[in-house]
Amino acid sequence: SGQYFSFHYAFHTDNFYQMQGKAPLNTLDIKYHKPVRLSDKLYITPGVSARTIFNPNDNTPLMYANFVGGQYNGHYVSQQIALQGTRGMELLKNTVVAAQTNIRYHFTPNHCIHTNLNFIVHHDKLLKLSEGQSFLDGSIGYSYNSIVGPIAFEVGYSGLSGSLYPFISVGYYF
Repeated sequence: SGQYFSFHYAFHTDNFYQMQGKAPLNTLDIKYHKPVRLSDKLYITPGVSARTIFNPNDNTPLMYANFVGGQYNGHYVSQQIALQGTRGMELLKNTVVAAQTNIRYHFTPNHCIHTNLNFIVHHDKLLKLSEGQSFLDGSIGYSYNSIVGPIAFEVGYSGLSGSLYPFISVGYYF
């Protein structure tokens, strides 16, 4: 139950007023998701994640660039957008929008199958996002609630790399 909304704006400089002798970088990061209970056993969680870099330089430092991939937001770098089905991290262009859906079916209280579907579009310019490159990712998995926490196995496909990626986890992520 509930919902999650995050809005983060940042102003980046290397000398308090410029970035590499040019205009400072401005970043905007927005995330929203809300789980919806369809029945006692079926849940769907749609969401959207977006991040854009305003005033990007030709050589924007990687520490401010847009990364997607992996199971968890901000796992390797704070601006990383999670995309189940992809490998650890992928570098994308200056504006990224991802629509995500997680569907979970609990066939017993401790056993669950789930799928994640992601649609991503990215472009160097925010106002030309509709002309950007897009791709689909997805995964399907099984999880069991054990005494040590959830044990999960997933197989995902990345439309960006065209590869399958397995994922195994034991316990809670924090």
